[in-house]
Amino acid sequence: MDGGNEKELGRKPTPTELFVHTHTRKHDKETFVDQKSKEMHDAIVARREELTQTTPDNIDENQLYLDVVRGGEKRRKVYGLGSESSTFYPLVGASSSRVSASYNYQNAALQRRVQELEKQLEDERQAMTEQMDQMKLEMETNMERMRSSMMEEMMRLVRDLPTSLPPPPQN
Repeated sequence: MDGGNEKELGRKPTPTELFVHTHTRKHDKETFVDQKSKEMHDAIVARREELTQTTPDNIDENQLYLDVVRGGEKRRKVYGLGSESSTFYPLVGASSSRVSASYNYQNAALQRRVQELEKQLEDERQAMTEQMDQMKLEMETNMERMRSSMMEEMMRLVRDLPTSLPPPPQN
C-alpha cells in the first residue's frame, strides 16, 4: 500500500491508504498500532481480493472502505478516518436536517430534469406528428397523380382500339 500522504502520492490518498498511514507505527505500513487496526486492514484487503475476482477494473476504493467499516460509524465519523471522514463521505453521520436538505435539493433538481425531458419528448412527438401528417398529404397527392395518369393512359388505349373486331378463327 502506498503512503497516506498526499505529497508522497501526488494525489489524494484513498481511505484505505489514509487508514494504513495513520494506523501503523512510524507510518511503516506494516506494524499496526493495535489488533483492531490490523483486523480492519485484513478485512479491507480480503474484500478487495473478492471484488478483484468479479470486477477487477472497476473497484470503488471509497465504497470498498465504507462497506468494510460500516459498523464502525460513531459520533458522525467513519472508523479509522477521524475528522477526514467528511472528505470521503460527506453525508455519513451528517445531521438529519442537512441530509434532508441535500436530498430535497437533489429531488427538486431531478424533478426539474424530468419535467424538461418530458417537455422535450412532447415537443419531439409533436414534430413527428406534423412530419407524418405532411408525408401522408404528399403520399395522397402522389397517389392521386398516379391514379389520374393511369386513367389517362387507359383512355388513350381504349381510343386506340380498333372499332371492329376481326372474325373468330374457323376450325
